[in-house]
Amino acid sequence: MPRVIVVGAGVAGLGAAYTLQKAGVEVQVLESEPVVGGRMRSREWNGAWIDLGAEFIADVGFPDALFRELGIMAERVTYPGGSVAFDVWRDGRANRFDYTDPAGILKYDGMSALEKARLVSLIPAMARQWKESRGAPYGETWHGAWADDESIETWLSRRAPAFLEYAIEPMFELYCGWEPHNFSKGAFLSTAFFPRPEEIYTFRRGLGTVTEALANRLDVTTGARVTKVDLEPSPVVVEWTENGAPRRGEADLVLVAVPGSRVLDFTRGLDTRRTAFFEKVEYVPHELPFFTVTEPPVGVPGSLFIPRREDRDVAAIGYDVSSTNPEVKFLRISMKSGFVRRYIDRDDEEALDAIVAAGARRYPQITPLVKDRFVSRWREGLPAFGVGSMRRLRDFIALRPQRGVAFAGDYLATGSTGAAYTTGQWAAADALRRL
Repeated sequence: MPRVIVVGAGVAGLGAAYTLQKAGVEVQVLESEPVVGGRMRSREWNGAWIDLGAEFIADVGFPDALFRELGIMAERVTYPGGSVAFDVWRDGRANRFDYTDPAGILKYDGMSALEKARLVSLIPAMARQWKESRGAPYGETWHGAWADDESIETWLSRRAPAFLEYAIEPMFELYCGWEPHNFSKGAFLSTAFFPRPEEIYTFRRGLGTVTEALANRLDVTTGARVTKVDLEPSPVVVEWTENGAPRRGEADLVLVAVPGSRVLDFTRGLDTRRTAFFEKVEYVPHELPFFTVTEPPVGVPGSLFIPRREDRDVAAIGYDVSSTNPEVKFLRISMKSGFVRRYIDRDDEEALDAIVAAGARRYPQITPLVKDRFVSRWREGLPAFGVGSMRRLRDFIALRPQRGVAFAGDYLATGSTGAAYTTGQWAAADALRRL
């Protein structure tokens, strides 16, 4: 029986391991953290389950059949509102924008008719991208490589600046941490053609429901920090520490499913082109703050996105129902990437103090109301797709397989849970062809 070691128990690694195990492969999963799930994990806090990374599923990367196999389909719930919709602040008023409605931009009052008319100038690029992406499987963002010559800041500032500032920037900053100057036009166009599910959803116990259900069916060792994957010998050698003790294992293939920026920390024997690719993989930090209050904060909206022209630090603020329990409300104050970077090396309490202070500049009434607070912080939150990233990804995908190793992770597609899971399925299929 062939043997595979999977490094990383996020949704990409767990999904790949589950597929390989079902195909008759002996699989061992090693996870450095004390718990599984990566950025797809949840915890109970103040009467509701909160997500510590991703908070909903808004793509088609997960098949319903998977949830049925795992016995969690009945736990799935519609995300509050059933769509990704929010109010965007502009010139002293909130304007509703439904991102999941194909006609949402036409109904959006945050842009004038003249500003919307300028969107016509984007049609040639969108048409080219539609042609490039036509028939491509979900997740293949590298079909945007043809447009990877400039950032969306450069491109949209020329053609549709209001669309950039009052539709794209506030949404991408909040959900993905992508700043316009460091987000490729090619990455933007390719993700624009990703199919959307009929509903946006989560689970009663958060998205960690999925990764825990996968892990429960697998041989997973947590607290196992991999120190070396040596591709030179056959079989491949993997070394790790577990409870302070050194461990060693061999495998026909190692499937590396950790953030791309960490691959070179422990992998030895990669060819030069793969090494050059991983040297360029970058991530943006991300955080999710939650607050409980002694009473509803008067005047604070349900969910308000704040463009950078309105506030350089605060990305969104709102007092709204929990995504998993409609009977519980939290105050949420989300910060832009620049702020997150400034505080990522400071302790949680200092960061939370600064977050509350930033929110209070707009809504001073919140400060005395905050009762309990929590923040989940990720130094490597989501992959960054700057100028040149799509060309590098295209060239990486085109490489012939290297003996003994395969890779999975959202940096190979885009920053979403479904995309991460999909890359794990690609890696599993590649492994099965070679084993």
